[in-house]
Amino acid sequence: MKNIGKIVMVIIGTAIGAGFASGKEIYIFFSQYGKWGIIGIILASSLLGSFVIGSLLFIYRKPIQDYYQWAYYLTKNKTLAKVLQKIVSLFSLVSFYIMVAGFTAYVIQNFSLEENLLITYGISSLFVGVCIIVVKYSAKGVIKLNTIMVPIIMIFMLIIGVQKGDFTMQNIITLQGNFFETIISAILYMSYNSILLVPVLIGMKQWIKNKKQIFSIGVFCTIIFGLMAIIIQAILSRGIFYATNLELPILAIMKEFGKFYIMAYGIIIVTAILTSAVSAQFGILENVKHKKIILIFIAITAILTSKLGFTQLVKMLYPIFGILGLIQILYLFLNLRKKA
Repeated sequence: MKNIGKIVMVIIGTAIGAGFASGKEIYIFFSQYGKWGIIGIILASSLLGSFVIGSLLFIYRKPIQDYYQWAYYLTKNKTLAKVLQKIVSLFSLVSFYIMVAGFTAYVIQNFSLEENLLITYGISSLFVGVCIIVVKYSAKGVIKLNTIMVPIIMIFMLIIGVQKGDFTMQNIITLQGNFFETIISAILYMSYNSILLVPVLIGMKQWIKNKKQIFSIGVFCTIIFGLMAIIIQAILSRGIFYATNLELPILAIMKEFGKFYIMAYGIIIVTAILTSAVSAQFGILENVKHKKIILIFIAITAILTSKLGFTQLVKMLYPIFGILGLIQILYLFLNLRKKA
C-alpha cells in the first residue's frame, strides 16, 4: 500500500502544474464548454486512469528501462521509436519552460514586483536551482518530493474548495459549449498528459510488485485527479471573468477572500508547479546520455525563456502535443488488445 501511495502521488504531481493549479488549464479544456465541462472532467479522469493502468501493465510485462525501449516495444519500428522519443523530450522541455515561466509570473504578480530582467531571471534562476537539486537524486528525489508536496496540495485544495467553491457552478453552466467539443478537448487533455507521464511511469517500474497494485493505482489516480479538477472548476465559477482574462485566475479569486486564502492557494500553486517541473525535467534526463551537459542546457534556456507567459503556450502547444500523444495511446491499445 505504501508503494501505491508513492506512485499515485508522483503521477498526480506530474499531471498538475502551473496551468492546472492556476485554473487556466481547466478553463481552456473544460469550463469554457459550459455544463459539458463536468462530463469532460469525468471522461478525462477516467481516460487518464485507464492509460496509467495500461501503461504500467505494458511496462511490467516488458524489459523496459527507458522511453526508447517503450516506444520500440510498442511500434516494433526503430525509426518511429526514435521520433516518438524526440517528441517526448521536446514536450518535456517545453513543459519545463512553461513551469519556470509560470512560477516567475506567480511571484511577480503575487508580490506586485516590478517586471524587469534582473527580477525575472533572479526568480527563475532560484526555481531552476531547486529543481536541479531534486532531480540529482534521480527517481528517489522525484518520489520524495511528490510524496510530501502532493498531499499538501490536496489538503489545501479540499479545504478551499469546500469553503469557497460554488458547486452549483451556475456561472460556468451558462457558458456556451457543445458535447462534441468537450469530448475532443478531454481526449486531447489526457493525451498530452500521457506524453509526460510515460517516462515517469517507466521510472516507477521498480516499485511495482504485482498487477493488483497497478489497477489500484489507476483507480486512485482517476478519483483524485477528477476530484481536484472539479474543485478547481467550482472555484472558477466564483470568478469566471478572471478565468477568461487572467493567467492566474484562481489567485485573483482568492484575493477577494483574504490573506489566508491567498497564502494557502499560493502554496498550492508553487508546489504544483514544482512537482510538475521536476517530473518534466526527470523525463528529459531519462532519455539522454550526457545528462550533466543537457542539465546545464535546460537550466540556461529555461531561465532565458522565463519571460514567456504560459497561457498562450498552453493554448497553442498542448493541443498539438495532444494529437501527437494519440499515436502512442493507439499503439498501446493495439498491444494490450493483442495480449488480451
